[in-house]
Amino acid sequence: MFKVPPPIQRIFDSVPLTKYKSNQEDTLPGKLYSFSLKAPSEPLILGVYNTFEYGNFVLPTDPISLFTLIILAKKNGFGLPNVQGKTTSGITRIPFRGSPSNALPILISDGSIRTIENSEQIEKKIALNNIKLEKLLMISEFIDTVLFDSWIACLLVDDIQPQTFYQLFGIDNELELFELKKQIPEWNNFSVRHSSLFGYFNNQYLHTFYASQCGALEDAINQLKHYLSTSDPEQTIIKYKVAAFVITFDQFLKDTQMGQILSRFPEVITKSYAVLDS
Repeated sequence: MFKVPPPIQRIFDSVPLTKYKSNQEDTLPGKLYSFSLKAPSEPLILGVYNTFEYGNFVLPTDPISLFTLIILAKKNGFGLPNVQGKTTSGITRIPFRGSPSNALPILISDGSIRTIENSEQIEKKIALNNIKLEKLLMISEFIDTVLFDSWIACLLVDDIQPQTFYQLFGIDNELELFELKKQIPEWNNFSVRHSSLFGYFNNQYLHTFYASQCGALEDAINQLKHYLSTSDPEQTIIKYKVAAFVITFDQFLKDTQMGQILSRFPEVITKSYAVLDS
């Protein structure tokens, strides 16, 4: 079994692991982009849907993977990945079927046996090991409810061109897009927590839910934006979550209803990118 380095273990402690042999074709990684400052003592690789370059950094294209990468890199001094790095640890693109839950990110090892950690379990352990105050835990859960659920609803409802999905998720044809869209409601237990949205023959309720999320987004940004400037270690998880959501929408989803709402907050967008350099 892959042994997670001690600094990471404090974040991902006690996460149930599933083993998959590395000869499975659908879990083969793409190019590895290494952490820029230092590497863990043993290989640690974060599998993500796709990547994009921002300045010197190579970053995941979805907010969950981006948040996970930021907290891994910042909390452990690894530095965000770049194209010049040459270590055996960092991020790589993986087909979404490479995860047992068909959702990314996953934490994997670079060996004959890969350990795969579910993204939702990772999030729970990050919260457990990084949030000590009940108030901050509630804020973190609020972000999951408003921001990250809005991300999923946006993908399901908004008028997004296939090319944007290809950029976000590293796919290149309509058949893969069809298969991906079938999996999106399962991410982050979205369909479980909002089962009423999928229990009817039309999607009226899902559209109504998305409209409600859009209506709540502006208030949410106003409540959360000050965390982007915090230097309090206890509050960094909130900062990283907000920044990851904003960066993803600014990069890929500006033309959606959510993206148009975010465009009203240029200072929030600027501060979100500043988190990458902080």
